[in-house]
Amino acid sequence: MTGEKNGLVARLRLRIPHLVGCHCIAYREALAVKDASNSFPDLFIVDVIIRAFGEIVGRSTPWYERFEALQLVIHDTNLEHQGLYAIRWLARGDAVRRLCRILGAVIVVFIEYKHKHVALLKSFKFHFCLNFLADILAELNTLNRFFQRRTVDITLVTQEVDRTVTYIKHRYIEYGERFGGGLSKQLDKFLARYKEGKGSLEVHGIATDGSPCTHKFELTLSRIPGHAFGGTPSDCEDLCTAFAKETVGCLEGRLWDMKRMEGSKLYKVDQWPKKTEVRERRCRKWAEQNMALFDNKLPGVELRAMELELKTFCHIMKTHRKDDDFAQGLANMMKTKDWSKSYPNLMRMWQALAVLPLSTVECERGFSRQNVIKGWHRTSLCDATLGELMTISMLDYDMDYPQIVEKWRRIRHRRQARNVEFEQEIPLFPQQKDVVESSDDESVGGGSEDDNVDDDY
Repeated sequence: MTGEKNGLVARLRLRIPHLVGCHCIAYREALAVKDASNSFPDLFIVDVIIRAFGEIVGRSTPWYERFEALQLVIHDTNLEHQGLYAIRWLARGDAVRRLCRILGAVIVVFIEYKHKHVALLKSFKFHFCLNFLADILAELNTLNRFFQRRTVDITLVTQEVDRTVTYIKHRYIEYGERFGGGLSKQLDKFLARYKEGKGSLEVHGIATDGSPCTHKFELTLSRIPGHAFGGTPSDCEDLCTAFAKETVGCLEGRLWDMKRMEGSKLYKVDQWPKKTEVRERRCRKWAEQNMALFDNKLPGVELRAMELELKTFCHIMKTHRKDDDFAQGLANMMKTKDWSKSYPNLMRMWQALAVLPLSTVECERGFSRQNVIKGWHRTSLCDATLGELMTISMLDYDMDYPQIVEKWRRIRHRRQARNVEFEQEIPLFPQQKDVVESSDDESVGGGSEDDNVDDDY
């Protein structure tokens, strides 16, 4: 999409020289966390357990029923096991937190099944990494869901990124005690139980005959074969701290242009400094950042002209528009013609920032095999994606619209969760039906496994 030579944006710029492209920030964050995880294969110990447990309960009805019975006794709940597929690292946050909630029942199932990975469940390193990932991925998922909103307030982007980075640094890198200091929900709970049990864990459940039973075992601290980091508490802290540092570095690398988006605060009065001198200096800097965001090529906008308009513009904004947010403020200003005449450069910049596509959620979920959540009926090419493509294709008059729609419909019909009512609808282009006869091998798009993201945690 954003390739320098062959990407969609580069091709469209051949026809629209002033076109501005922005790589989806939600996708870039996911790529950043994936980049960080590649350097620490030790963390995949959690994946091993999740996948192994999915094989046990997913292929045997008796074991699935046994798992449900244990959940009701141990956790007083009945949650579905959430599997892992070829999905992004950020989507693992929901699966990891789900495992934390049903861990007692999972341990009993592994022990009764006599699975070969029981030893991993009895290692301190597994429990430490599991609870650590539950905490840090929860924070990163919060940022990602902010990016996935239907409309993203550009003035809050840098603020949210800085908040997440500051939390990770303070919690896992700079904090004196680092772990067990009351800053993380899951990890602190585990360390408290570990300390209370003096190095051992105890799980109360029921036997197959209905009688109560207890599984108590001491967590081993030995190194797991093939792992770079040891299994002691200090080794686990070093592993998680190194992962946190790498995550921060990858976030700052992937989101390198976030600082430029600070310039949008020029149109958000409640984020201005109170002192006049500082405010004027900051507003000039924001104007420069706005021009840099558009590579100084925004039609009808010049930096020098913006600076000349700034003083009176900021004074009026501070006096009369201090309570408006970014979008509502622009809507109010556009109702008055005097604003566009008096401050043409600043108003054009404001309009450009308001329509800058930061996160294209529909296209992102529609095309990606490594998706977080898919659209309607989890189709590989959903309704909203088709709308985006049709809008883009309006620039190319050689597009065969009936053929595009027909291919889209055929790929939908091959999905397991297909919409029967949609199949029975009248063709969208009946007069050209014979034009689009072709084999199913020409279908576009691709499906992915259902990752069952559940927000109930």
